[in-house]
Amino acid sequence: MKLRAMALSLALLPFAIGVALAATPDQPLERGADAAASDSVWTVSGNEFKLRFNNELFEIYGIQLDAPAPTAGQSPADSEFFVLDMQQTDGLQFNAPRGFDRFVGGTLRVASGFAFVLGDGTRLDFTGFQIRPSRSNPMQLEVVGSDGRSWLYINHLMFQLVDDNARFFIRSADLRATPALAERAGIPELANAYLGEVKMMTDIVSAGRSEALTGGGDPDFHGEPAPGGGTFKADVTMESYDMQFMRCRRSTGETGCDGSGPDDGEVVFAPNSTLRNSNLPDSADVSWYAKFQTSPYSYPYPGNDQHPYLIWNIYRVVDGQLEQVAASGLKHAFVTTNSGGPGCTWSFGNILGRDCRDTYGTGNNDSPSDLGPRSELIAATGFWGRCGSIFDTDCNGSENSSGNGSFGSRLIVRESQLSTPGAQYYSDSWYVVQDDINIYNTMTHRTMAPAAGGGGGWTPGSQGPNVVGAVIDTWVDPDGNPNQNVEIDTDEGHT
Repeated sequence: MKLRAMALSLALLPFAIGVALAATPDQPLERGADAAASDSVWTVSGNEFKLRFNNELFEIYGIQLDAPAPTAGQSPADSEFFVLDMQQTDGLQFNAPRGFDRFVGGTLRVASGFAFVLGDGTRLDFTGFQIRPSRSNPMQLEVVGSDGRSWLYINHLMFQLVDDNARFFIRSADLRATPALAERAGIPELANAYLGEVKMMTDIVSAGRSEALTGGGDPDFHGEPAPGGGTFKADVTMESYDMQFMRCRRSTGETGCDGSGPDDGEVVFAPNSTLRNSNLPDSADVSWYAKFQTSPYSYPYPGNDQHPYLIWNIYRVVDGQLEQVAASGLKHAFVTTNSGGPGCTWSFGNILGRDCRDTYGTGNNDSPSDLGPRSELIAATGFWGRCGSIFDTDCNGSENSSGNGSFGSRLIVRESQLSTPGAQYYSDSWYVVQDDINIYNTMTHRTMAPAAGGGGGWTPGSQGPNVVGAVIDTWVDPDGNPNQNVEIDTDEGHT
């Protein structure tokens, strides 16, 4: 694996080539008649709705939040969420001929709710709100308030079947502001902004045909014999990501920054990201088990709760010199949706199959319970040390609270580092996957143009196209400058 112990804190490595994006988990795949088959439609009814808000963003934009406090007695992973009961309705329908494909109709209703109070005193009430398929994108859901308008939407859904396939669990999704809400509030930066993370448990009322329940059989892990000789090889590609502003604080700890003012505040960015497994005949299935979770398969790695990891960084180039100005902690992956291409045969769960795609939303990549220090991972092998980590401090095998808060293990960049005159800025995001034979295509970078926004916030500004490979190769082309951009190759890793 072309990864090394110091690689998680450095920008490195080969070729920069453009990515031609196919369908993503926010874009339904076109499957012809199969996509409309009536026997592949599933219906789910409401059970429980959980929500945690990005509170600092509301404060920065001057919006008062009227919402319940976090519900007591939950697991460490859910300790920031408040829980709302859902009412029984005719249910929400989605199509799943070979895993989840798109929402096709129906509604869900939440019994209670929350409210926003805008800067002009207007109250937007979401008591008894409805959830229905988006009219503009069948991979998204609309949140309809008491006034019948869709001020919010839900995207980047991560889902799985649980409780012996009796329930459909949205493990994580982003709650976002519609452009209409941004216009109503008079805050342009609010359009499509991440407002909170959603979890939703629903009961399966009627199930579509069985292909949506089945996996791909026994997984073919990296190193196991492949048909025709040789072995299966892990090769995951980062397809795209989008960096987003999360929150900001002054040196005093007060929420909000002052842009070019005298206080050099701290700014947090986080991405949403989409990846895809290779579709070659010898491509390995990739294990995707959450922390503290046991695999049902013959597992080739020590510790069944091993999984891929996501990191992201920000760089600036001034007078031809490249400097890394911010680095995230280590995001622990936990489930894969497998919303794949024609060769994807695995359903959602804990194995990323060949030709299968997965997404992680901004909210999940900003989750305190899924972020830890990079120092807990051996980069060259992709092995995580759970025992003694911030999630298992006493090494007893039970998860404890990470203690992260809203700034711990985050990418934090100083305002002064974002406002250098004449600088060129880049971000990147990449996955660390055990045994990946080509870490370079698991990295993607793009330009950004950070700017101070209204109310003490920031924006990533215009972001360029996703480019596979490391920022260092855009800075110094390894093909044109082979003596200046040099890979060091050792038995312990590469840099």
